Amino acid sequence: MLEGISYTDAKKLTAIIKDRFCLDFSNYAMSSFRHRVSVAISKFNLVSADSLIEKILNDNYMFDLFLKEVSVSTTEMFRDPSAWKYISDSVLPKLSSQTEKINIWLPECTSGDDIYTIAIILKELGLTQKSSITASFISSSLLSGFNQGYEIKKTELNKSNYSRFNENGDFTQYYTISNYKALMNSDLLTNVSIEKFLLAPMINPTKVNLIIYRNKLIFFNSILQFEVLSMLTNSLDSGGYLFIGSKESIINPEMRKHYKVVNDHERIYKRISKN
Repeated sequence: MLEGISYTDAKKLTAIIKDRFCLDFSNYAMSSFRHRVSVAISKFNLVSADSLIEKILNDNYMFDLFLKEVSVSTTEMFRDPSAWKYISDSVLPKLSSQTEKINIWLPECTSGDDIYTIAIILKELGLTQKSSITASFISSSLLSGFNQGYEIKKTELNKSNYSRFNENGDFTQYYTISNYKALMNSDLLTNVSIEKFLLAPMINPTKVNLIIYRNKLIFFNSILQFEVLSMLTNSLDSGGYLFIGSKESIINPEMRKHYKVVNDHERIYKRISKN
C-alpha cells in the first residue's frame, strides 16, 4: 500500500471531484482523507493518485466504490451501549410524550448498524408505528449493501453489545441465519425510508426530533464542522435531540448557543427553542 498520497495529489483529487461530481472533500481532515485515499488506491490495484483520478473520471461505478472506501464506517450495532440506553430510557420517552410522530434522521450512513439499532429500540419501546426513520447514504454501493446480512463473527459482537444494552433481551429474535450470515428481520425496517442523498440545504429533512450522526465530525476541519452542524441544526425541530457520539463535541460558540447538553458523557444535545 502507498504510504500516503501527497498533499498536492490530495488537493488535485478534491478539486477534480468537486468540479466533476459537485462533492467537496477539501474540508475533510486531510491526514485522514489522504490515508483513506491511499487505502482505496491499493484496494483497487492502482499505483498512484493520477491513476485513481483517471478511473473515477471514466467510470461512475468506480467513483461510487471510491465513495464507499473513503466514507467513515460505523463498526457495529449498539456500539457504546450506555449511549443507546440513554436514548431508550430518556430521549425517546420524552419525545413520545411531546409529539404525535417521532421523526428520526440518520445522515451519511455507511452501514445498517445504527439503523437497525434504533429500529430495535423503537420496537422494544412499542414506538415503531409512532416513528418515522430516514436514513441517507452517500454511495449506492453502501446503500445496496446495508441489508445484505452480517457475518457470524460480527453478529456475535452485535449480540454482545445488545446484551450490555438490554441484559434481559433476546437479540436472536431479530435475525435468522442463512448461508452463514445473520439476516436482520425485514419488519425492523417498517417506517424506515432508505435514500441516497447528500447533506445539502435543499433536500435535508425538516422538523426532525432526533438526529443520529455519530463520530463523523472528527474527520472534518473546523470549516466543514460548522457547515454540517448548521445544516443539522436547521433540520432539528425545537426540543429535538442531536446525538453525535462520545468522541465529538460542539465547540463553536455560534453552534453551542443553539443547544443545551443533556448527556455530556455520551455527547447528546437538545435543540433550544428557535424563537
